[in-house]
Amino acid sequence: VEEEIKLNDILKLLKDKDIILVEGYKKSPLRKIEVYREGFSEGILTPEHLLIAIASKTEVLSESHLVIDKEDYKSLADLILQEKEFEFEE
Repeated sequence: VEEEIKLNDILKLLKDKDIILVEGYKKSPLRKIEVYREGFSEGILTPEHLLIAIASKTEVLSESHLVIDKEDYKSLADLILQEKEFEFEE
């Protein structure tokens, strides 16, 4: 696409889905599991109140957030299922 589609417009099309995984949209109001990759990531970008956990293959020090191996799909899925439902803006 020539222009980024607004996240809310995409989510409105998927209201009947149980889980929607979104990549990108760093400035969105959605809560996030941030992927940290040594050599690529400069630090954790997600604001504290939106961060669910950090997914990484390397050891990341975080006193306030859970750090999960990014290959541990079961734990990541469990975290997603624990999240409250997203409220769509009409």
